[in-house]
Amino acid sequence: YTVRTSELSMQISDTADALRKAEEDVPRITADLEHSLAAAEQAVEQAQAPIAEAKRAHQAVTAEADAARDELQTAKTAAATRQRELREKIAAEDKARRDQEQSIANAQADAAHAQSIIEQATEVHDHPEITESLAGSLARDKAEHAETEREVAQLEATEDAVRERTRDSRIKFTGAIVCIVAAILVIILIWLFASK
Repeated sequence: YTVRTSELSMQISDTADALRKAEEDVPRITADLEHSLAAAEQAVEQAQAPIAEAKRAHQAVTAEADAARDELQTAKTAAATRQRELREKIAAEDKARRDQEQSIANAQADAAHAQSIIEQATEVHDHPEITESLAGSLARDKAEHAETEREVAQLEATEDAVRERTRDSRIKFTGAIVCIVAAILVIILIWLFASK
């Protein structure tokens, strides 16, 4: 029992020493923890500094990319507008060229026609017999026209006479038919009254 008590006393003494040493170590351990905590906070701050810098750099790159994208879109829109304007200008110039070619062709045709008239006039001027022949042809044409008008007038007079004769015939024929119909009606009426 004495040995047991002595062991317990020793253990208690050891425990008391350990407790005393632990209590003595508390300020040092606390200081170490505070130092470690401060170092950790500093390390976190130092670690966050590149992250913040990276975020700022990323935002700057994103802003530059957005600006470049906007600039590209603006350039595309301007290029499309310029291309459309050029197409419209080319179409207008092509139409103007075609119109000019048509005007030239019309002018050439007019010039050729005028040249033909000039040549005919020159030929007539250089050859008076042609003028005389044309005058004779014109006189013959006028005479034929007058003869044709006279024949037409005669045909109109003949047509009027035929119409007048056929009109009288139609009136006489219509009258005869009316008389026959009236006679038939009278016979029918007499027969109806006689049968009663």
